[in-house]
Parts: sequence; structure tokens; C-alpha cells
Amino acid sequence: LPSSDFSLIPVLTSTLAGAVAGPTGGCGDSIYTTGSTIILAGLADPVNTRSVVVRGREAALEMVSDGNGPYGLLWQVEVSGLEAGENFVEVIALNGEAGKGEPIASFETTIHRFEGDFREYDGALDGDEEWTAEGGPYRLRGNVRVPDGTTLRIRPGTVVLADADASLVVSGELRAEGSEESPIIMRAFSCADEWGGIAFNETGTDENDPTHLLSFCDIRGGSNPNGYEGCIAPTDSRLLVTDCHLENIPGNAIDGLDAVLEVRRTTIRNIFEGIHCEDSDTIVLDTIIENMTGNSDAIDFDGSGSGRSRIQGCIFYGSSDDGVDLGEVSVDIKDNIFVNIADKAISIEDVGDQGQPTISGNLIVRCGTGIAIKNGITISEGDHNTITECQEGIVLFAKDESNEGGHATFHSVICWGNAIDVIVDEFSTVAFDFSNIGMDEWPGEGNLSVDPLFLDPAGLDYSLSAESLCIGTGREGSDMGAFSSEGGGPDPEDTVFLRADANLDGEVDVSDAIATLDYLFRGGPGPDCLDVMDANDDGQPDVSDAVFLLRYLFSAGSPPPAPFPESGTDQTPDGLWCPAGPAN
Repeated sequence: LPSSDFSLIPVLTSTLAGAVAGPTGGCGDSIYTTGSTIILAGLADPVNTRSVVVRGREAALEMVSDGNGPYGLLWQVEVSGLEAGENFVEVIALNGEAGKGEPIASFETTIHRFEGDFREYDGALDGDEEWTAEGGPYRLRGNVRVPDGTTLRIRPGTVVLADADASLVVSGELRAEGSEESPIIMRAFSCADEWGGIAFNETGTDENDPTHLLSFCDIRGGSNPNGYEGCIAPTDSRLLVTDCHLENIPGNAIDGLDAVLEVRRTTIRNIFEGIHCEDSDTIVLDTIIENMTGNSDAIDFDGSGSGRSRIQGCIFYGSSDDGVDLGEVSVDIKDNIFVNIADKAISIEDVGDQGQPTISGNLIVRCGTGIAIKNGITISEGDHNTITECQEGIVLFAKDESNEGGHATFHSVICWGNAIDVIVDEFSTVAFDFSNIGMDEWPGEGNLSVDPLFLDPAGLDYSLSAESLCIGTGREGSDMGAFSSEGGGPDPEDTVFLRADANLDGEVDVSDAIATLDYLFRGGPGPDCLDVMDANDDGQPDVSDAVFLLRYLFSAGSPPPAPFPESGTDQTPDGLWCPAGPAN
């Protein structure tokens, strides 16, 4: 349904459980309560909305135009009869009075009702603790400290809500181990008040020091613990973040200082800056970072730790500043995808303690500048990158009137179709061989200057079509650029598949969005039936399918069309290649 000027995200105003008040927290698409009756409120489009219906009951409407806001058409309704467990509630706005007319927008929220009360915490834990789904929900009323020598374990399905600025501060050890089916939920108790986050306070970075774990955690609405810079803030500590979801954070999602940090298979979205680290050893793998706000980067590393850092297999989408911004850090940047980065997709200056950076296998498309190399950086391992549709492709220069420019040797690169493909100032040097440079045929063995014939640029598919002269003409007979050629075939109508199950594990979740993007942009394995990846059923597997799926999973977006949520045959044949029989 069209909803460009519409908001139906519930704002919780009060909670009632019969005649007894029952604590309620959360907001948006997930609300947590101990009562059987609550009051939901939110805003609707004041121009087109004539009524709002929730569970068959018409909401009260009031126009709010003064005071502190929020402003607009306020709806409010009592929701009763909540049962223990999950209660799915749909809010529908209509263009007719008294719940009549046509729906113009809708929103679904899940109200989780617990039979027990919130377990409240404030101050230091007395000893080792284990928080569980059955023992909760849990509420942080202030800073909760895990002292040295103490371990806090959080099990799958546990719900933790935090009051304004309340945080977990870990000086002992934290093991938050959710599961794919039952992630750990960490949220602000109130929509209006951000909670702090999780700080790891100088627990050590040696091999025998504890490695804290955040696994399958869904963390939203945090800011930063008092005295720290990020919602997740390891300081002189070791931390592994894996298979997590971080969202709606007005500051840095993760901020490490003198830390050893590894982030794997994690989605970070709608944040100020994704991952910022200073003087740390940092590895980021198979992670999606999207929708940074303000003058902020997806990844920003300043200074080296004791080893090389690595950024590999990640997807960066939508930043008003840089994708990866590196200063005085030794890092390997490999097999990543950068799309719609307003400033520089990759920006590197000043050499780290463990040597020069490497750049290989990256797709950079529709960015301000593809790769910026400056201030003494020398790239000797730069190969199989694709930079296209940017304002500037590869730029080498001295910054701030420094005489230290940038230097690079690239091979098997496609830098084509940018407004300016290569810029080199008087202090810098660059060499290419077995590469396709769009502006001119660059001096060097095996270089070309031809249309690379990408398969489907409109669909963000930058693999090479069968006619491309970039196939087999990279160094040692490799294909130029980040991706090789792809094939196709007929579309039998009797193929049985589950739409959006890109990794064919029988479930539709965030790993399928990652698998789709891995196939499209990194040459990863894909199903024989490409229809499986066409999550929005528009007849073309492309980046919009991954975005569509993520919105369905995390932002109450529309579900994939049939066959979904059960396997079946395609109801709208579209020519995508599929073998006969079950998809595999």
C-alpha cells in the first residue's frame, strides 16, 4: 500500500492490566508487556486518513499541532485480551469514516505478553548470573556492572529492556549467546528514551584474556554507555560479534579502543557510524552496513593494533561520507561491495605499523570517489576491482599540501564509465597492466579501453556478459574486474522452490539476503533456480531483492510473493532460469 507520507509506528503511551498497572516497554514493531490490556498510540497521515482500526476496534483520533509534538493526526486505542506469548496486531488506516473505505496504509506490531513480572537490575551483580527467556523479561533501571571475576551469560530468546541511558558495563565476562531461531532482544524500555549500550572495560587483549561474545543478538535504540563512544564499546578488551543485528543507533554502532574485535555476518543499519576503531586489531567479515546518517563513515579505523586488520566480504550501502576510511592502519580490503557512497568508497592515508594495505576483488559503483590513495600509501597488491558509475574512479594525491602523495600498481582492474576514471597529482604515481581503463588505453601490458559489457548494470549485476573482451584478458588469463561471466537457461514451469530461500536451507532469514548479494556481486555460489533469489518477484535477481527481504525481516515490509511461506511453483512465470524438479 502506498505510504510515502504515513507513519503508523506505535508509540506506547500507557499500559493497563484490568485495574492493575502492568509494566510495558519497547516500541515500533515489538512491544513487551506483563498485562492483558495496553494502549497503543501513533501518528497517521492527516490528509487522507479518516479512521484507524486496530483489531476491529476504531481508534480515537486527535490532530496535534502545538506543544512539543509529535505533530500530526494522533491515533489511540485500547488493545485488550492479550494472551501469553506473541500477539500479532495490525493497525489499518482507511480513507473512510467509521472504519469504512479503502485501506491507505497498514502496520503490524507484535505484542509479547509475559506471565511474570520484569526482573529489575541496577548496580553490580553479586556473582555469576544466567539470564534466560523463561526467567525474564529483564529491565535495566540503571548501569548494571559485571565485576571482575564474574560472568554474565544470556541465553537464546532472552528479552532485555533498558531505561534511559542504562547500560551493561562489563569488567568480568559477557557471553550473550542467542540462536537464529531465538535471538537475544535488547531494546530501550521507552520509545522516547535511548538506552546506553554495552561497554567492555579493560578486560585485556592477550590470548588468555576473556573473549566476550555477542551472538545472534538484536540490539536497537541504544546510544553509548556514559564515558564511551559507541553502543557496543570494547576498550582494551577482546570481543566477537557474530550474526547480530544493530539498528536505529544515533551514534557509532561499534567503537573499539585498543581492542581486539571481530565482527562476522552482522547487519548494521540506520546508524551514525558503523564500526569505528582506534589502535585496534579489527576483522570485519560478511557484514552489511547501510544507511549511515550525518557526516559519518560505514567503517573508520584510526591507527594500528599489533596485527593486520581485514575487511572482507562486506556490503556497504548508502553513506553520506565514506564507506571505508583508514588512517595509519594496515588492512586488507577484499571482496567487498560499495553502492551509493556519497564521498569515497575507500579512502586510505598514512601507513600503518604492519605495512601497506591491499585492495582486491571489490565492486565500487555509484559513489563519489571509488578509491582514494594519499599521503604515503603505496598499493602493491591491487587487483580485480571494478569501479564504475562514480564521479571519480581512482584518485591518488597528496593531502593538505603534503609532499607525500599516493602510489599504486593495479592489475586486472576495470575502471570504466566514471565521470573521470583516473586522477593523479604531481606527487603521486600509478601503473596498470591487464586492465580496462575507460578514459584512454593506459600505458602498460595488456591494457584495454573498451566497454566491458556488464551483464545488467541497471539491476546492479556487474558480472561480464559472454561477449566481453574483459573475459580471460586479466593477468595470467583471469577475468578482469571483480566478477566473471554468468550463464542462463530456460524456465520450466514445474520447478518447486521457496521464494527468497537463496541459500536453500529451508528457512528465509538474513542469511538469504547475504547469499543473494554474495552471488550477485562476489561470484558466490547460487541456486540452479534463479527464481529462488527473486524475492520481490520482479523477474530479475538483483540488489532490490536483498533490500526487499531485509525490509520484510526487520521493518515490517511486505512478505515475498508465492511460493512463500511454503514451497511451490511460480505463479508468475518470468523467464528466469530454473531446472525442472525441486530447486537445488
